[in-house]
Amino acid sequence: MLLEDHFVYVLIDPGAIHFFVERKIKNKLKKQPFKLEKRFLIITPLGDVVVVEHVYRGVKITIEGYDIEVDVMPLELHDFDVILRMDWLSNHRAQMDCFTKTVTLRGIRWEMSDFFGGDIPLPIV
Repeated sequence: MLLEDHFVYVLIDPGAIHFFVERKIKNKLKKQPFKLEKRFLIITPLGDVVVVEHVYRGVKITIEGYDIEVDVMPLELHDFDVILRMDWLSNHRAQMDCFTKTVTLRGIRWEMSDFFGGDIPLPIV
């Protein structure tokens, strides 16, 4: 996946209601953050509360030739650079098969570990 033309590691989270970007990646965005009218509180899986006060608007994300612009909030992430909401897949009619651990987008099929794990995905033949 590309974020403003930079390769990044992505997590598509079925429970996320917003898009997030790793705080260290924000320097690649070439955009100024907007201050949120109200602070946004996030409760992590470990029960910590994180306060988000800014958003980057209109950030270009490219996955397999599809470009979308999203608003991303900076957040400290450890294994991923970007967290996308699950609706990205549904809006682009992608199919996930959890049993075979594959994703099909535009008729091309990838193993999830390749698609989300770091290297540029390679189609399954």
